Amino acid sequence: MSSIRTPITIRCHGAASWIAKASTAAKRDPDDLDAQFIFYWIAFNALYGQPKYLDDRVKEWKDIEEFLRTAIRLGKSEIGEQLRDIKHQAQAIIEDPFLIRDSWKQWHQKKILDKAGREKTRTPHWTSETSLHDLFSRLYVLHNQLFHGCSTDGGSKNRESLEPAVAVLGQLIPLFRNLVREHGEGEPFLDTLPYPPSEDRIIAPS
Repeated sequence: MSSIRTPITIRCHGAASWIAKASTAAKRDPDDLDAQFIFYWIAFNALYGQPKYLDDRVKEWKDIEEFLRTAIRLGKSEIGEQLRDIKHQAQAIIEDPFLIRDSWKQWHQKKILDKAGREKTRTPHWTSETSLHDLFSRLYVLHNQLFHGCSTDGGSKNRESLEPAVAVLGQLIPLFRNLVREHGEGEPFLDTLPYPPSEDRIIAPS
């Protein structure tokens, strides 16, 4: 890989640092799923992030969708193989009623607060054709629960969601990073960094 700084190398360098952070957190405390999820997501964000100051609309999910399409284009077979390896964890996430955006909308509208009432909402089984989009739509709900302070650190209510989520991110995010590093040059979506680092320049005396 070239030592010249490009948007791809900068994205991959940042992602690698947070993947390493997640690995370190797991070694220090395997039960700290919150920290592992957060660090893996930051690594993911390093790969898909776009400059929000260029557009006042909130469109992060659209950025994630575009990144997933790009990732599939860069390595469809590799992603398919990885998804087969984590099929059981992915299916657990897909079928989790507490990771479905429309379920939360329905519970809010109908004022359903008890767990038994909420658990009646179910989703179709995971399929390889739609898994990546559906999988990350669920993970994005979990991301919002953690990043917006709607979950307690080490709390018991979302352990069943976090355990398979960390396992899935731990496999897919390093794969995404490798695909971007090896094949990402020339992809327009990956070429615009949200906060590009400043360049050091030597100004010759006049």
